[in-house]
Amino acid sequence: SGHVLYGERMGLFSSSPSLESQKFIWAVERMLATTTPLLYLPPRLLLRIGAPLWTQHATAWDHIFSHAEARIQRGYQRLSSSQGRGSEDGAAGGQYPGVLGQLMEKGQLSLDLIKANITELMAGGVDTTAVPLQFALFELGRNPEVQESVRQQVRASWAQAGGDPHKALQGAPLLKGTIKEILRLYPVGITVQRCPNRDIVLQNYHIPAGTIVQACLYPLGRSVEVFEDPQRFDPGRWHSRREEDQKGEGSAFRSLAFGFGARQCIGRRIAENEMQLFL
Repeated sequence: SGHVLYGERMGLFSSSPSLESQKFIWAVERMLATTTPLLYLPPRLLLRIGAPLWTQHATAWDHIFSHAEARIQRGYQRLSSSQGRGSEDGAAGGQYPGVLGQLMEKGQLSLDLIKANITELMAGGVDTTAVPLQFALFELGRNPEVQESVRQQVRASWAQAGGDPHKALQGAPLLKGTIKEILRLYPVGITVQRCPNRDIVLQNYHIPAGTIVQACLYPLGRSVEVFEDPQRFDPGRWHSRREEDQKGEGSAFRSLAFGFGARQCIGRRIAENEMQLFL
């Protein structure tokens, strides 16, 4: 995701990753480790034991923002340098400028909005792709017949696409189905939440305005009321009309790992493509 966002790699796979990148990963780990207790411990208990947790949490976010700020500044300098030379090839002189460079070139968002979105994408793109990929390798490894089906379809699609990754992914629905199936069985997010701004009636329940409504993704993904044979790892279910016909209304909301609507995950397309290309 570093290359996609900034047009440069973090170098974590090199033999000697930079101290800057190592600090970023440490900060994300600490941020994630301290988030859960801060969210779910009772307020009175937090008042007694929460100060160190909050300090660690805030320090981690300081590192994350500092890391993003440094890379954003480098991106801005590259863009300014390129424009100063009168380059006709864009922010990176013909090289991919990253989402950051493209947003800066277009000038449709303020720098503060660009910083906020880039930082969110960077911090949110670590565990949210790494964990599903680990589970994907696990499930494909213990389901060799599924693995072979996915592999054959990908190889055929790649050959037909002439080496074009975008076309190859379009011709391999089992690959996308693998990602959706993994996120069904092992969702990264705990819940999807919405807070209605007016009173609504949902399945005969009156929900007052301002009430938080949560859908728990783990039981949803393993419910026999929603999925046929839900414990079975079956990427093919996502492009089969069989289950769609059986489940009827609401079938479009069976996959909620990235949320839905205008407030769904801002990095969804990046994450989906990243995981598919990795596999």
